[in-house]
Amino acid sequence: MNRIIPKLHWQLLPLMLLVLFTSCSKEIEKFSAEKPYAIELTRVRSYFQATSILDRLTEMKVRAYAVTLRDTGESSNQWFVILSEAEADSQKVKIAIDTLESRYSLTGLKMVDYLSIQDFEIIEEVDQSNEVEKIATETPDLPGNVYDVVRKFPQTNMFNVEKAFIFNFPSDQIPYRKYRSYNNTKLDLPRGISKREVARQASAMAEVIFKDNLYQDQVTIEILKLKKGHKLDEVPRAILTQNSPNQPPVKADNIAWFYAAQILNTGRYIQEVFEKITVEAASPLYGYKVLIEPRKGYVRTYFILVDEAGEYVYFSQSTDKTDEEILGYLAGIGKGEGMFANNEFHNSFFTLPECLGYGDVFLGQNSRLLGWDYARSKGYRNWAKAMVGHTESYMDFYNTDLKRSWSYAAFDILTPEKRSFIYNDMYAKETGGNKESVSVGNQSGFFVRVPFIGMNEINYPNGRYIMAIDGNMSKSKLMERALRFQSGEVLTEEDLCSEYRVVFYAYPPGTKYQKTNGEDAKSAPGHIFVGFYKNNKAIRVRGFSPKGYFDFQSSKLSEEDFLVPASKINFSAKVSKELFDKAINIEKDGYFLGLNDCVSYAADVAEEIGLNTPGTLDGVVSPMGYVRYLRDNNKNLEQPLQ
Repeated sequence: MNRIIPKLHWQLLPLMLLVLFTSCSKEIEKFSAEKPYAIELTRVRSYFQATSILDRLTEMKVRAYAVTLRDTGESSNQWFVILSEAEADSQKVKIAIDTLESRYSLTGLKMVDYLSIQDFEIIEEVDQSNEVEKIATETPDLPGNVYDVVRKFPQTNMFNVEKAFIFNFPSDQIPYRKYRSYNNTKLDLPRGISKREVARQASAMAEVIFKDNLYQDQVTIEILKLKKGHKLDEVPRAILTQNSPNQPPVKADNIAWFYAAQILNTGRYIQEVFEKITVEAASPLYGYKVLIEPRKGYVRTYFILVDEAGEYVYFSQSTDKTDEEILGYLAGIGKGEGMFANNEFHNSFFTLPECLGYGDVFLGQNSRLLGWDYARSKGYRNWAKAMVGHTESYMDFYNTDLKRSWSYAAFDILTPEKRSFIYNDMYAKETGGNKESVSVGNQSGFFVRVPFIGMNEINYPNGRYIMAIDGNMSKSKLMERALRFQSGEVLTEEDLCSEYRVVFYAYPPGTKYQKTNGEDAKSAPGHIFVGFYKNNKAIRVRGFSPKGYFDFQSSKLSEEDFLVPASKINFSAKVSKELFDKAINIEKDGYFLGLNDCVSYAADVAEEIGLNTPGTLDGVVSPMGYVRYLRDNNKNLEQPLQ
């Protein structure tokens, strides 16, 4: 199988070492043939991760330095290894290990021997290896609620991101079963809190599992942005604690207790304890610490916090960190850039398109640091081994026009040189499978057919990344999407952010078609809306019906209300900006309320943009029938109408 999603691999080759940098300005002696013994503290792929760890060690007063473990056959294939000590006597290093373990509680330390790396060389210079700390791209075309949850996370140099999940719950118009990434992801939510309920209550949520870059223990944080009108603070509750002027605001306390009670009500525990807590983050957070003991000696502690406005909910847990450490970390909520301060997360998130294609809705992102289990799952093939230690991000989308799901994966290889080594020198040269060479902008990639399940993939190099688009779509549909993803380098000269569409969509009689002040209106005899979209955003939605004249400007539209409904008859046409402007400016004068006035308006728009339309409108053409006619008689409008 030659698919990239979710697959890639490599093989250990002879290595060479080059010294890069130290954690202190004062010269630190490095291990050598004369003093071959040292302590390995950790190793990472990124130069900037390595410098961050060295900065932390400096603050801890640990004298450390870094070397690059590099493949002699391919200089771009490397690890940055953090070391301490340089001794001729191995016994001294063993004593130093005991000292570090007892003084700093560090674990997993091991002694390394310079002489056992006989094919390696030491080069006395710093080498950033052309790695860019943060790629420079345009802001991705994602809903504001996604940015809101991502920016809330605390930031520190103590943690690497082990896994990160972001989910967008845009509308009831997208069936729950279409949230593939969300449904298939095993989240670490507190006991008793259902994924289905979270999707119903929140407009967006994120879970990040942080791993301490020295101690290797983990902290999990989930953030929910609640939907407007959630009313969780109005759920009846037993008054087990009293609120007073000096205690948390009632709204925040009630929401926090709603979730705390779900944990406590999960089952009968040997021990269950809860207490009120307050965290002084960017704005005060209120909630509960909940401790449960499901079985003897196995204790879980959860922190549930809510902001005063009752807009955000925070969950946190850790099996290793102390309560004080977790609460100290949570105090950083909302005080910085959030997850965007993390290079690995920033550099995967900002590959998303500046402009999504028409009908494409972002549903979720799943990022993880690839381990050796990944290489093992691919049979330890060469290109998969090379991926270990790098970040893989998988994004899930749903197209409301095609009514199909599709996905995107980005493998961040950190430098174009190493990306070329893995993709061009390893993956591209593998024979067999269903690979077909294709051009993706100015890059050469592969179209891969997957038999039996009807899935296709386009994978290709883009800057420092290996990217892949996967879905039950044609090659041309996948290519349209592949060209939109960003790397900081030019993939195509085509302007993908100036797409104009006119969309006709009809509702059958009695359908709830428009939300007004939170309530659904109904279409009595059926109705046509005409939507004017630039890229994936509705600029205007207009129509006429016995209920009145509808003209929703962009300032009044919500993303939930005017996604093109997946279950309704609809037809869309790409048009030039000139035709778009003519159609959107058709005056309302001359249209009268009545059964087919919406059809008359839709017919005039269709004629203005040059569509094949019925010759007459004699009062018997239904809204559903008219849009069906447009759909059936104006096929293959892939290019803009001129």
